[in-house]
Amino acid sequence: PSSPWVLGVASGGYFCYYNTETGERSWFAPEGSSPSFMHDQANFSQPIFMCDLPPPLPANASVCAPINTGWFAHNVDANDCVLLYHGRTGHVRLAPWICLRDQYGCVYFANLLTRVTQWFPPKLWMQENIARPPIHDIDVPYQRVDDLQSIALCLASAHAPPSKLTRLVNRTMVEGGAPYRNCIGLPHYPPDSFDNDLTFPIEGHYERVNGTFWKKI
Repeated sequence: PSSPWVLGVASGGYFCYYNTETGERSWFAPEGSSPSFMHDQANFSQPIFMCDLPPPLPANASVCAPINTGWFAHNVDANDCVLLYHGRTGHVRLAPWICLRDQYGCVYFANLLTRVTQWFPPKLWMQENIARPPIHDIDVPYQRVDDLQSIALCLASAHAPPSKLTRLVNRTMVEGGAPYRNCIGLPHYPPDSFDNDLTFPIEGHYERVNGTFWKKI
């Protein structure tokens, strides 16, 4: 039977079990697993390659100064909070996890505190997406900065690409808030009329109303 559990490689190079639905990790095989056994490589028509470890973080990158990562820090000093925004997309996240790409363009994830890097998104990846640039510019006279969400929205808008089409296309990237590898949970912001399954975790959470708006299930 199909199972959400897969065998992956942990940051230290050891094999571990990873649940793609819940984000849970374990050194032990999940209940109901078949016994482990070895395959002879000669039995396969193609060679078997072990996946390489993801690259390390740039040497000087930290939470308050994520140098050479494509991300930038904004300090909300009143509550000692650090918001991270992506220089290309304007997307805003809570620290400390960011996404990066290796030399081949493959996505991997890095913790700016522990310096751990991994191919799979961390458990709370989607929940820590806090704001993204709106397709249409916000109305400045009515915008507030009295809570973390409103500050993040202003930050995302301030660093948004000038082209509305670019903002729309950026939503399909992980750096722009797109779902990735069966991420669980929802971001802090709701979907808008421009969203679909490529830009927001719609399935199982929202349904269309009048063909335009989204209603939470």
